[in-house]
Amino acid sequence: MNDLPDLISVNKALYEDDLLIWTTEKYPVLTRSKLNRALTTISTYSKLWKMEINKEKSVYSIFSHSNKTAKRNYILKIDSQPINKEENPTYLGVKLDQRLSLKHFMADLKEKASQRLNIIKHLAGTSWGAEKKTLRQLYTGYVRSVMDNCLSIQVAANKTYQSSLDTIQNQALRLISGGMRTTPTAACEIDSNIEPLKLRRNRAALEAIERYRRLEDDHPNKLLTQSNRKNNQKKQRTLIQLTDELALKHHLPNNREKITRFSNITPGLNYKQPTIKTHLLNNTLTKESNPLELKAGTLETIESYQKTAIHIYTDGSAFKATINAGLGAFLVFPKNKHFEISAPCGDYCSNFQAEIEAITIALQTVENKLYEGVQPPSDIVVFTDSQSTLQALNSSTSNSPRELTTLIVIIHQMISKLNINITLQLIPGHIGIMGNEKADKLSKAGSTMEQPDRPVNYLTLRSMLVNNHKEEWLNQWASGNTGRAMYREMTTPNKLDSINFLPAKNNLQSPN
Repeated sequence: MNDLPDLISVNKALYEDDLLIWTTEKYPVLTRSKLNRALTTISTYSKLWKMEINKEKSVYSIFSHSNKTAKRNYILKIDSQPINKEENPTYLGVKLDQRLSLKHFMADLKEKASQRLNIIKHLAGTSWGAEKKTLRQLYTGYVRSVMDNCLSIQVAANKTYQSSLDTIQNQALRLISGGMRTTPTAACEIDSNIEPLKLRRNRAALEAIERYRRLEDDHPNKLLTQSNRKNNQKKQRTLIQLTDELALKHHLPNNREKITRFSNITPGLNYKQPTIKTHLLNNTLTKESNPLELKAGTLETIESYQKTAIHIYTDGSAFKATINAGLGAFLVFPKNKHFEISAPCGDYCSNFQAEIEAITIALQTVENKLYEGVQPPSDIVVFTDSQSTLQALNSSTSNSPRELTTLIVIIHQMISKLNINITLQLIPGHIGIMGNEKADKLSKAGSTMEQPDRPVNYLTLRSMLVNNHKEEWLNQWASGNTGRAMYREMTTPNKLDSINFLPAKNNLQSPN
């Protein structure tokens, strides 16, 4: 059915086998004429391709702020058979109302969430399984997940309906934190480490719009975001208008990297993989271990590799994890030949992306040095403190980010052409390892260089939004007028607070 939309002159949306057509006209007769013409085209097309339209499920609805207009009955037909009118149709799980205020949809979410909240109420009053951590997990996974349904469009709902869901969360917050009814909601949010629903709605809406704007130029969703159709409503704003205001508030970049629907990994080719080690030789050592023991264990791991291997130390860093990123690499060849790499990654680039690019550029530099005859080809060991990069390489797919698939291709080509082994070893950072400290300084130097204006990918954009909304939440808490007694004790959420593991009966908070 991909070529069907080109034959329909009205607005349309197609998801699998659910087709939606609509039009906005001043005169009812013109509306009826356009829709009937489109229905005739769809019917003819379906007969041509031996498809049958389910006329029983086919309905029409009228959306208008005028009750008189909404109560009209139009004669719309499919194969001479009139289709029924439905006042509140449900499309893709969203129940629509006459004014498109999402009244019924939000009411359904509230009812479902209220029913599930009863489980938390029962658990909060028992002496077993009701510690704060358990209650929080139950709320986020069982109750809030219901209210997250179609979260990106909830920002366009009436404020009254949004606040009805906020009330559900406020009740849950007091059950989780053990707060009284008079305990300020802001204090309960910080104590429970649960951000306000309003911020979640705003972030979801921005993520959706930014994803659509990174699609192909002819994609229907992208075309909708570029529509300049005038909004005639004085009070009710469209989703595009709301997200445009939010984007200006968060200073989101306009230079967007398109989302590619194909990978640069050749299908069917068996790519040669590097050896990935996410533990030191002494696998009992962790970041929480004694610093001296951790450093000794790291040095032992580094020295366990062959003296003839090329050692690479890499690092990537960005301000607030997404701004003014830089990469650094310290290359140690046998016979004490050292090379340093320092470069900027862009105005907007995540730590994750910078870490991957640091490894990529370091390997490309080593390959060039080997071809220049600096030394014969030998095994390569990459030392990095980025566990997320190694985990991403371990679980990579054809749909992985472009930077990651590029690194996979480079590793495969180097192993194949040079007949060497490449090992990626995780080591802890900032414990005084010379090579790692060098790479860290080089990455910070790269972040201070003039940044290129590079397209921002969707993953980096999401990281930016997470950081921005968390900062907005904490700023609201810092500048608020309620919960000041608690603010003196807890300026930010504390995941390691020992009170998180106390049963609810021992976790009663006094009102502020």
